[in-house]
Amino acid sequence: MTSNIANNNVLNNQQIKQIFDLVIEASEIAITGFYEKNFVVKNKPDNSKVTSIDLEISQFIALGLKKILPNIPVICEEGFKGEGENKGQNEDENNSKNNCFFLVDPIDGTASFINSKNEFSINIALIKNNHPVFGMIYAPLFQGGRMVFSDEKKQVWLYQNDLNFEQVINHPLSRPSQARIIASHGIADKKIDDFMKKNYGDYHNFKVEKYSSAVKFIILLTNQADLYLHLKTSMEWDTAAGQALVEMLGGEMREIDLNIEDCQILNNLAYDKKNYINPNFLASFLK
Repeated sequence: MTSNIANNNVLNNQQIKQIFDLVIEASEIAITGFYEKNFVVKNKPDNSKVTSIDLEISQFIALGLKKILPNIPVICEEGFKGEGENKGQNEDENNSKNNCFFLVDPIDGTASFINSKNEFSINIALIKNNHPVFGMIYAPLFQGGRMVFSDEKKQVWLYQNDLNFEQVINHPLSRPSQARIIASHGIADKKIDDFMKKNYGDYHNFKVEKYSSAVKFIILLTNQADLYLHLKTSMEWDTAAGQALVEMLGGEMREIDLNIEDCQILNNLAYDKKNYINPNFLASFLK
């Protein structure tokens, strides 16, 4: 990283650079598996898919983070703790007694990865007092390879792998004439239309694009979209890094209750919940 960064007592510049390098190295495992198809696919207890590449990257990052910051626990989607011990992703006893821990998703978008689509990423967040205070998302093949991450000054950076170039990014709050919305594949257009009418009724003109995984955060953060609407279940490791970065740029990330008649927008998303399950949410830079 090229910035002159002051310490904010979360992570220092050297540690962030070490995590950056760790994620770049982990991505080589993903890229090799993506092209060579040298992985095994299994079903998890919730019937979602997991590959041997997910597991390999999970252990690689967990062990790497423990070398960089040995006193901070690591919670990975696929169950690896930093010491190499197994911790089930649905274990009821969360990490609240530590009040500070890493959340890692080794491959967010496993279905895309399996199906040879480049909409997958590696996500790392640091949670402190139930809130994400550091985020890094790397999609090594999406749009030529894009990483977004925060520094000690809580600036948000974009690293463009294909150009070997990084820059500080901004995404000011705005009122565009046409709101740009992103959502997950499989979310019905009518759900999106209903939500916009009830909560953003003054935006009569909007367009919707759909993507998989945390690449949606990359699109949002790099000013290719104004609102990310997520109307289905997600896990904390899917969202924590993105939330840290959205809030550092002045945006908001809020829970949505679809059971209330007007699809009410509620509190900021919080972390270290039971089983790490998120409610529906939005991430927005709209005024």
